[in-house]
Amino acid sequence: MSYNYLNLKNYIDGETRNQSDSVTPNLRTVINDAIRDEITDFDYRSLQRHTRTFRALWDNVFKYPLPTDMSDEALIDIQKYKYQDTGSYTNYRKVDLRKWFTNKESDTFAFDYDKGLKWLVGNFTSNASKTLHTMESLTDNGTWTATDDATAIVLNATNFISGDYAIQITNTGTSNSIVNSTMSQVDISDSTYGFVWVYLPTITNLTSLTLLYGNDASNYYSATATTPINLTAFVEGWNLVGFDRSGETETGSPDEDTIDYAKITATYSVASTSDIIFDSLFFAEGDGYDLLYNSIYAWRTSGGTWQETSTADSDILNADPEEFKVWARRCTYEVAKRIPMGENDLTRIEKDYLTAKQNYKLKFPTMRKKEKSFY
Repeated sequence: MSYNYLNLKNYIDGETRNQSDSVTPNLRTVINDAIRDEITDFDYRSLQRHTRTFRALWDNVFKYPLPTDMSDEALIDIQKYKYQDTGSYTNYRKVDLRKWFTNKESDTFAFDYDKGLKWLVGNFTSNASKTLHTMESLTDNGTWTATDDATAIVLNATNFISGDYAIQITNTGTSNSIVNSTMSQVDISDSTYGFVWVYLPTITNLTSLTLLYGNDASNYYSATATTPINLTAFVEGWNLVGFDRSGETETGSPDEDTIDYAKITATYSVASTSDIIFDSLFFAEGDGYDLLYNSIYAWRTSGGTWQETSTADSDILNADPEEFKVWARRCTYEVAKRIPMGENDLTRIEKDYLTAKQNYKLKFPTMRKKEKSFY
């Protein structure tokens, strides 16, 4: 059984003697606010979602983007797959962020926050990666130079992902690149993706990142990314950019067993003058994984698209009958306070809501991963 916005409104009208249209600023806003508060206070099972997109765990990568609709830290499980159809049977443990950074114990994770973005940090044992360049130096393991429209290449000792440094350039145009043609040879034949971390102080007019890798400027593979590996768009700050080798283009006759040339280009639709930073260029096969989590999207359109708030009478609540009972009574209580109704009615309505919520919590306790202290 499903419930739409009109079903909820009719329930509220029945409990408030058809006075709901008198609330300010308007009924829909009160309903959206009440449900948002309710679902961020407790994890309701009908709001559980899987990422269901290609993601992968990579050895020596510790920072992973999260779904944008995840409710605070409501992660239920990390399900790693060896071949996308066989579970890993690993019980990943949530720990305190400070302790995680101190120990980085295998198969542990924590949540980190940076400039308004939420990240999953974890040490997930996976297929080994092949480092093409650590980007710890401009001259150790070949020489990195700025090329095309990029200038002022320097090491950055304060903003990096791994090690102690990263490589920073200043953009001056639409095509801003770094290149290294004399690094040590690396065999990447068993890899499926190339990766580089890119720090973007602004994403204005950025269209893509391109990675060239091969043996020289005439013999190389190339791949382009228009988003980070686990997000739908670039973000200000650090982006883990993945280059899918299944769609790479071959120029000349490169040998994937002896890669010793790389060029990374940031392309803009309009000339950029910002500084950007690169760190940790590597290749890996990775293990696929799926996140099970609770969403803040309490609604879906009649066409099935999940959304945070209701905007139309045909919008459907992502709720089963027991959840609808709680949410409807919560909304009724918020509406009744704004009418306002008499004290006896308010007391009755509040009691009905609290009783329904308590019964639900006893029957369906939260499944989110709880923090463990074991160090």
